[in-house]
Amino acid sequence: MAPWSSTHAWASWCAYGGMMMLVAWICFGSLRHQSVYFHDLETFRDNTRLTQNPALFFSQDLEQRPGRPLASLAKWASFGLTGNQPGPAHMVVVALHLLASLLLAVSGRRLGLDRLTAWLAGLLFLINVAHYQCVHHISALDFPLALIFCLGGWLSDRQQRLSGNGWWLAATALCLLLGMASHLGAALLAPLLLLDRWHSGESWTRAARNVLAMATVFVLGAAALLAITPEDTSTQISLRNAAGDLPAAVVGSLRMYAWMSSRLLTTAHWLPLPLAELSTVELVMGLVFTIGLVWIALRRSQPLAPWAAWTLLGLAPFALISEHLTMG
Repeated sequence: MAPWSSTHAWASWCAYGGMMMLVAWICFGSLRHQSVYFHDLETFRDNTRLTQNPALFFSQDLEQRPGRPLASLAKWASFGLTGNQPGPAHMVVVALHLLASLLLAVSGRRLGLDRLTAWLAGLLFLINVAHYQCVHHISALDFPLALIFCLGGWLSDRQQRLSGNGWWLAATALCLLLGMASHLGAALLAPLLLLDRWHSGESWTRAARNVLAMATVFVLGAAALLAITPEDTSTQISLRNAAGDLPAAVVGSLRMYAWMSSRLLTTAHWLPLPLAELSTVELVMGLVFTIGLVWIALRRSQPLAPWAAWTLLGLAPFALISEHLTMG
């Protein structure tokens, strides 16, 4: 049953949305007075140049060209809305972060979580301290934008299974492509849908056949996006490092994965650990937490299983970043 299938449900979801807007304003409303942060000045200069000459969109002369064309387009569009003013531009990022949080709650309800748990997931995501840079950094608009498309694709695939309408499959593939064009990490949607279909009772063979279109979009999209990704980005540098010493790259990725996994616990208001350092305790904690997530993800038909799989897959793209770039 849809989470909004009755008048009472509609009213409760509207109340929840209003509460989330209030929380977002309390937590992030002050950003309307915030100045630029990190690479925001480069983004603003690129926006100005693109407004003067849109033909520069794929030019190597731009300062920020991470190979994420849709995210770049969204940042340029936000220039038209905000006039390159930092405060209003911050509010655009806050709005996207809020939308992603609301979609997370809706997705959780559609995937079998009870309403209170789904609502709590959206709220905790909204105020998660680990999202500090994604919310405060105008140029990090890529991340909430990619997440929105991933969640949209997940909901579309679930709707396709309920209705059997092939148009929902096309919508899912489109969401995957748009998500990857916002951030390549959105490629996690393809294997996630495979696991989610298996969780829902399909055999591996049938699930793989149904997700074949996603795999095709993933391969073609990833190849095209990597082709336009500049050589000096963390993605390309990591690929070169891996090609130069593959065994060391594998070991480094495993360490990075354990570290990223532990940061889901250690990056918290209630646990004051030095975030600039990697400790052995964190690696062990990350390994134990990962094993726990794998155990939950393999528990078929359990409501939390798809979310454990989501977490495991969501860490993977960032664990592939070279260890030297993160710790060096």
